[in-house]
Amino acid sequence: MARSDGDRLDLAVDDRQEPTRGPWYRRLRDRARDRRTTDLAWRAVVFGLGWAVVAAGLLMLVLPGPGWAVVFLGLAILGSEFAWAHQLLRRSKEWAWRAARQARDPARRRRNLVLCCSGLLMLALAATWYLATYGVTLDGPQAWFGL
Repeated sequence: MARSDGDRLDLAVDDRQEPTRGPWYRRLRDRARDRRTTDLAWRAVVFGLGWAVVAAGLLMLVLPGPGWAVVFLGLAILGSEFAWAHQLLRRSKEWAWRAARQARDPARRRRNLVLCCSGLLMLALAATWYLATYGVTLDGPQAWFGL
């Protein structure tokens, strides 16, 4: 379009934004958002990586390793792109903080200690009754199960 003074062309406004300042990963993500294919690929990689980390964390709940920490790390990775994961991570953090506050409460700690001691006492009494009734044999599993 020509300007009113006629000596210069007014070019269309460039709709690209200035590069954002901040951490390198934000700049990289902003560049990936420029195109639909790179945006979709970015989200797919984040989705796959996030769920892989969550699955590894769930495995670490039963295997040696920092299970819950890795699950929360996977949710943080997913939460960087998906609102539902961000919301789930936020709720999980609130639940963890509430549980930590309750665990530090002296009345609850006393109650938990009494319950634990009562349970151990009942277990010891049951084991004593069993051993007094049936005795201890070292014959092996064949004798234990009547094989």
